[in-house]
Amino acid sequence: MTLKDVHDLFDLLEIYFSGHPGLTAKNIRSAWLSVLEPYSREDVKKAITQYLRSSTNFPRPQEIAVLCPAPVAERTRAEPQIMGPMDVTAKETQERLYTAWKAERERLIPLRHAAGLPATMDEAAAAGMPYTEWGLALGRAGLDTPERVWREGVTKP
Repeated sequence: MTLKDVHDLFDLLEIYFSGHPGLTAKNIRSAWLSVLEPYSREDVKKAITQYLRSSTNFPRPQEIAVLCPAPVAERTRAEPQIMGPMDVTAKETQERLYTAWKAERERLIPLRHAAGLPATMDEAAAAGMPYTEWGLALGRAGLDTPERVWREGVTKP
């Protein structure tokens, strides 16, 4: 909702409540906007129509807000998102990165075993070695996953 939308709503309310002090009270339209701003114009108009069908009293913005569906931003957040072109590209990049990481892990497993180190996180956990200690030991031995894997995984083949 915008302030112009609120002015339009007050034009509608003027038809039903001509001369009502709520139509001309100072800052009333700004107050309405502060309550109804998150809602769409269409939802507020439907809510006012619903309110007018069941009440002869001048409405308060809170009474209209409770008749509106969730604000547009909340509905958008809650709805499942369909993958767009950027998402497909991100998924392809993620798959390339995972493939590069798996290949490097397979190459490093025998080298880590030969150095007397757990080859995977699961092996480290089974040996009672905390993840940070395992990662530091791999780094000292030069057997951690090299930075190039992450760079190559995000560049297109």
